[in-house]
Amino acid sequence: MIEVNNLYVTLASGWRIRRAKTFSVKDVSFSLEQGYFMGLLGKNGSGKSTLLRMLGGVLEPDGGAVCLRDEESLAVCSPVETCYKQEVAYVEAENGMFRYGTVKEHIERQSVFFPSFDKQLLKEYLSRLDFSERDLVNVGEHLSEGSQMKLKLACAMARQPKLLLLDEPTANMDPVVRVKLMEMLQEQIIKGISIIMSSHIVSDIEDVMDFVGVMEQGRLVKFSSREEYYA
Repeated sequence: MIEVNNLYVTLASGWRIRRAKTFSVKDVSFSLEQGYFMGLLGKNGSGKSTLLRMLGGVLEPDGGAVCLRDEESLAVCSPVETCYKQEVAYVEAENGMFRYGTVKEHIERQSVFFPSFDKQLLKEYLSRLDFSERDLVNVGEHLSEGSQMKLKLACAMARQPKLLLLDEPTANMDPVVRVKLMEMLQEQIIKGISIIMSSHIVSDIEDVMDFVGVMEQGRLVKFSSREEYYA
């Protein structure tokens, strides 16, 4: 399970300090048991992506704590530890991870960095997401936005993590492929993998999410079960 306690960060933008604008994610706390799906909802700029970046270990918070707790061994990992990075797969909305090398080279790097990476699973996932085999020899950054997201999602699931963090994965996706992806994510839940997914397309996730988190102005203003949210 993942436990988040009083997590906060303040980000500044602007090249002059006096004119810099700040945005904060403030005092976020929640926990998610293994094998459950949490939908993260909120308007643009509400803090969803910033929160996921902190949970993914990409952005260091100013305070608070995040830990991944193994319910069987009781081992605890924080985002700065290797055990956390091995067990948490974060898929960001932006396409910046394929700037160097071909798709095949990227896949090889994944298999080296993550011992649990399964190439057979990857092949299956790419096929189900309608990823063209011809794109495997392309330079990654030359792929369309939709193809890059398919590849990132397939690689993340092929790592067989304990927690999947997905930031707007369906934003540029064909409706047919969106349905296939949601079926695949439901299969991950059945395997015992936890998922936290942000989305503007609430209809994509409303039937599969177990819990709902709502972000407003950097705060998690609601965290409830799906039943309570729609009551």
